[in-house]
Amino acid sequence: MLYIIDHTYTQFAHVQCFALLSTFLASLNRLPQAWLLVGQAIRTAQDLGLHRSPRPLNISKVEKELRRKVWWCVYGLDRCLSIRKSGQAKFCTAQINFLRIGETTWNGRQ
Repeated sequence: MLYIIDHTYTQFAHVQCFALLSTFLASLNRLPQAWLLVGQAIRTAQDLGLHRSPRPLNISKVEKELRRKVWWCVYGLDRCLSIRKSGQAKFCTAQINFLRIGETTWNGRQ
């Protein structure tokens, strides 16, 4: 019997796992390791397109909101760790094409 594993879902779970592990390591003051893991989370999230608007995707509103929240969690974590480590953020802010948490309209549209 063959099982089909949804590659996108697996990678999405990896982003969440990397963020959680990074947060844990930061709480132990293991900043270099935490910074490396959040970098992996950022790269995986960008591969999945989490930094882009999910509007054209054919997924439920719950999934769209989950994608947005996970992205902003990873984004904020990267910024915080970069400040604490005096490193640079893993990406340019201009690459983000997304609503912030709490915003309901995109260019005046729902």
